[in-house]
Amino acid sequence: MLRRFSYLDTEALDDYLSAIEGGALVSHETRSTKTNSGHGGLNIKVVSAGGEHVSELADTRSMSDTHAAQFDRLLAAAEDDSDGLRWVNIADADADLPGAKMGSMVCWNCDILVHPLSEALSKSGEFASLLGLVDGLAPVAEALGLSFDGLPTDGERHAMGAIMDGIDAPKVILGESDDSNWTLVCPIREQFESGIAAGPACVVGKVIKVLKVGDWRHIVTIPGVNLLPREERRKLDKAAPATGHEDEYVQGPALVLDLLAIYR
Repeated sequence: MLRRFSYLDTEALDDYLSAIEGGALVSHETRSTKTNSGHGGLNIKVVSAGGEHVSELADTRSMSDTHAAQFDRLLAAAEDDSDGLRWVNIADADADLPGAKMGSMVCWNCDILVHPLSEALSKSGEFASLLGLVDGLAPVAEALGLSFDGLPTDGERHAMGAIMDGIDAPKVILGESDDSNWTLVCPIREQFESGIAAGPACVVGKVIKVLKVGDWRHIVTIPGVNLLPREERRKLDKAAPATGHEDEYVQGPALVLDLLAIYR
């Protein structure tokens, strides 16, 4: 199968495959030879035998390992030993996803989208871009005598920027299907993204959290939550959102993934 990746965490891929293969393949060399016999032609290596000339042509190729080839080998290893790798291929979400536990690898063809709130609040999102645009336009507007009434002041913009830095909101990809209530929740590392578009795609990742029916998870990491006692964090995880704020949360059943790949 030819794959087009819109997300591939190459660091995780290297780690997974080196664990399976016992190391990292840098390059490998293949050599093929072809021997012809006859009385004429161009010979690379000529040997006289019984009045005949024997020619031997050698073709040597050296190839470096690629991430696409690594991913193919990972899928092949999963097919050979799905139980050992705790690999779950999702054919029927309602039947297969409940079997995925912490540490399982899941592979699901589903519909994906970037959660709007996470996209807006991410460091490359619309809100950060707007703050940067206003900062850039401020000196020009001042030079032209334009009014900035109603727009945030310098101090307010810096304060908003500090809040954005503290929120730590990566983009979150959701994987869903019309045939199931299950959701995949996939925070991404933006350096491995290459243009994620909504629509059908295959999602591969490692389960790091299971949300049961009735559990909730806020899309954005709230600053200071990790400083709370463990029991308080658990209560916040399971607490239902205030009325009108349901779109800021994901409700179980759901799996939170350490995302490896999205491809079509």
